[in-house]
Amino acid sequence: MEDIIENYYHIQGLDESVLCLNPLIKEEGLEFIKFSFLEFQNKFHKYFLSEFDELSESTTSVSFNDKEIYSGVSMTFESIIHHSSLICSFELEGSGYLILLKDIIVINSDINEIEEVEIESEIDEDDYFDYEKYLTPKIKSLINKLRIFKKGHLKLISCFTIYRSNEFIRLTESYNIPVSYDFKNYRYRIDLEDLDFISSHIQKELSIPPLLELAFDSFNESYNIDHLKLKYVTLIIALESIFNRSGQDPIQHIISRHVSLLLSSTREEFETISKNVKELYNIRSIIVHGKTEGGELKKIEKLQPYLDRLEDVVRDVLKKLIWMYDFEEKQPTKDSLFSYLNAKGFEG
Repeated sequence: MEDIIENYYHIQGLDESVLCLNPLIKEEGLEFIKFSFLEFQNKFHKYFLSEFDELSESTTSVSFNDKEIYSGVSMTFESIIHHSSLICSFELEGSGYLILLKDIIVINSDINEIEEVEIESEIDEDDYFDYEKYLTPKIKSLINKLRIFKKGHLKLISCFTIYRSNEFIRLTESYNIPVSYDFKNYRYRIDLEDLDFISSHIQKELSIPPLLELAFDSFNESYNIDHLKLKYVTLIIALESIFNRSGQDPIQHIISRHVSLLLSSTREEFETISKNVKELYNIRSIIVHGKTEGGELKKIEKLQPYLDRLEDVVRDVLKKLIWMYDFEEKQPTKDSLFSYLNAKGFEG
């Protein structure tokens, strides 16, 4: 017995440039696909309509950002998905298209990890095996890699699944609610200069050593936090979990020094990075301790630029320690990391 399952993951914030990654992820059965609203309707309407519904001949127009982009949209289809996360993203991202991550899996008796299920003419979704445990790590791994590769607002919103054998669809809506975001500046875009690094790392296993687990989880959780101050503190926790250790030196000095040693290759770079990290950590202190003095208050009232800089630092640290560190420890400890960094010494 064989069945083919198509999973479509809706990841908010993707630019169409991610289509260039398809040759690199096809071996995993993954593919990014771009849909206009009409293309989405024409391909998927039969899965969203009940057996008693048909696409009405009456049509309407769909507008994004107060501009009419698509006319000739079936009123039946538009009304069904009007309140779903899919239509929300068409509107919020303002691009007039949607990028979905397609995952194909063939189910047969040779796949030991998955339970074989008898396909009937009519079947309830509860009769299907729970395949999400099999699929989720692959999807999460790709999203996590993309986040570490470069900046961009990536948020897994929802998923729907199509069973080809009987055209049964299962909707899993609203992992997260789509949010209004400045996609002009934060859309996830792959540029030509990104491809060398991405091509050499996207197929590698994403192995997180214990030293980095809290930092890695904090970094990824920050993508689900819309409150800027909470997001900022969460990213600081990522740095503290790696570089904080007991001692008499102030934590700001310990973190700024060792982040700078990790990311710099010259004394000039060390000084620049150290100054940046000290300022970013000072913003954390203003937030956590609730300082309200005029000059300090203005900094946290305009937090986004500092948040962008902090996210870049955390991303660079994780990228370096996960894939690019040049000391021999495959499972680095805090002691081995500090010994390695102190041996570099650009302070002298």
